[in-house]
Amino acid sequence: MTEKATADDLLDNGTDLFNKGEWDSASDCYDKAKKIYEILGDKQGISNTLIGLGNVYRNKCEWERTIEFYEKSLKISEELRDKQGISNALIGLGNVYQNRGEWEHAIEFYEKSLKIFEELGGKQGISTTLGNLGNVYSNKGEWVRAIEFYEKSLKIFEELGDKQGISNALNNLGCVYQNRGEWERAIEFYEKSLKISEELGDKQGISVTLGNFGDVYSNKGEWVRAIEFYEKSLKISEELGDKQGISVTLVNIGELQIKNGNWDEAKKNLKKALEISEKLAPILTVDVLANLGELFRLEEQFSDAFTNLQKAISIAVQVGLKPEEIDIYEKLGDTHLDQFVGHKIEDNLTLSEKFYYLALKLAKSLNMPLQEATAIRGIGVVQAKKRDLAVSKKSFMNAIEILRRLGAHYELQKTLLEYAKVLYETNVLVEAEMMAKTSAFDALRHDYRELLVKLYLLLGDIEMRRENQYEYYLDALKTSEFNPKIYVRTCFTMIFRMKTMEKKTLLKFIGSLKEVNKNRDKYFDQFLEALNAKIEGRKYKIADLPSSLELEIKSF
Repeated sequence: MTEKATADDLLDNGTDLFNKGEWDSASDCYDKAKKIYEILGDKQGISNTLIGLGNVYRNKCEWERTIEFYEKSLKISEELRDKQGISNALIGLGNVYQNRGEWEHAIEFYEKSLKIFEELGGKQGISTTLGNLGNVYSNKGEWVRAIEFYEKSLKIFEELGDKQGISNALNNLGCVYQNRGEWERAIEFYEKSLKISEELGDKQGISVTLGNFGDVYSNKGEWVRAIEFYEKSLKISEELGDKQGISVTLVNIGELQIKNGNWDEAKKNLKKALEISEKLAPILTVDVLANLGELFRLEEQFSDAFTNLQKAISIAVQVGLKPEEIDIYEKLGDTHLDQFVGHKIEDNLTLSEKFYYLALKLAKSLNMPLQEATAIRGIGVVQAKKRDLAVSKKSFMNAIEILRRLGAHYELQKTLLEYAKVLYETNVLVEAEMMAKTSAFDALRHDYRELLVKLYLLLGDIEMRRENQYEYYLDALKTSEFNPKIYVRTCFTMIFRMKTMEKKTLLKFIGSLKEVNKNRDKYFDQFLEALNAKIEGRKYKIADLPSSLELEIKSF
């Protein structure tokens, strides 16, 4: 075998290994081939290996090295007047700028590449470039244009019998339909794509599609299935050294952990994701920062919440990341609303309403029904706080209808909870109880524990007002045991509820709380003992209690 044939074989092997996700082995083959081509003075071969190396380092998110390889390849191809090589290098550069969120720059490279491929009649290149343009418009939330590019790309790949291309196009179409709330259709595309990727042994394709499955089941509120897909995807990304894939999946897992009250684990995953994404590109930090903002909101660290959310929205607006803008606007609305509830500052309520309407307007323009429904829910809560009860009811009914149609279980139960709270606050107790019980049943079935704690507290409030019964409060405390922070918060909620109870009921309630607590929180035990003694007129000790609990004892 001649040296040229050896180099060509190495180049082909490198491409095969790259497609299977064995990037380090692919890089070795490309390096060896490049050295032989350099000895032979084979500029065409050198240019091809540079493209291969650029592809490897792009997947590793090492942008500067990637750009260096593509630009060297482009320079050689221009010297050789190799239009195919020029176009391949332009695609590579477009991909880098797309990954970095510099979309107009990416479109410019793709359009130049597409023009050359059309002149050459290169269907493979045309199809690849159309798919890449679809990715840009998908990221911008322009679904119709994205679908148009993806379908054209898919048609050509099918004509060519290019399974890799077909798989990618199907996966991309699935993402668009997922964002449009057409989840069953998205699943169909993902299943077809996954089957092809498995046949090809395309590890990265498998990982991406598994992550997309996780997104669908997360939206549907089927968190056990979602986590299964995310963990499989994460494992493959770690094997590949796919930093971007690792970061994205850690964020997705962290988001689910936030929703279900596993805040400490969520914080660990989000911090890992931030550490990775900050080294890659600002665009990759947006979802991390948004979720960190949400986590700080839930922990009532509002200053940190706003800091992270403002960073996230600044980047998202700058690059035109419109779908993510919706999520951040909603989180800003939630944070201002929580501040209003805690501090009764009218400006917070006004700002909350403003951000929910920004989210709603953008969600409608992008045809994203899940986000539309959750924004309407936020608006409904604000309207209730402003005593516009008839308008608030319409908003809630609208949100509930959309969520039921989508089959978004978690967001539906969360919306039912918020509406039930409004009904309770306006003394419509029978309807509030029915709605809260329906939601609690579904939350229990799906193991939405953090949501279930809130539902039991609301049912406890309803039962206390109607029949002076407190069993649901005990259920809330038992359910909150999974998270120490939520447990302590629930203990304080119990203390606030005690202040409204009659003496006889209160003494019974203290006894029941002791049974549930059973040394789980020593300070709560001490508090209950002291309060019990105070009510009965006996001596009690508070010296060992934290100052916050000391103050609560004195307030009785």
